[in-house]
Amino acid sequence: MTTITTNPIHSHSQSSQGGTIAIIKARMINGFRAISKQRARKRDAAHMSELSDHLLRDIGLTRDQIPHAVHGEIDVVRVATSEVFQTGRTRFAPPK
Repeated sequence: MTTITTNPIHSHSQSSQGGTIAIIKARMINGFRAISKQRARKRDAAHMSELSDHLLRDIGLTRDQIPHAVHGEIDVVRVATSEVFQTGRTRFAPPK
């Protein structure tokens, strides 16, 4: 007759170690994503800062609103298109 024994302490240790590794991996991935988002926001803010005041006004923003726009606090697309739908033209386009 063959007897199979398991060491519950050893198997528990391996599973908790795997869980710890999964937690560390998830935190690292989240950290990399946060860094990536931050870099994208900085890049977008730099690009928007290069726009002329006229172009910023045309999309419905002022310079001091750029940080809010890149953080998603202002819906730039909604701001820019709402006037187009209401008037049929952008704010600074010449009348038809």
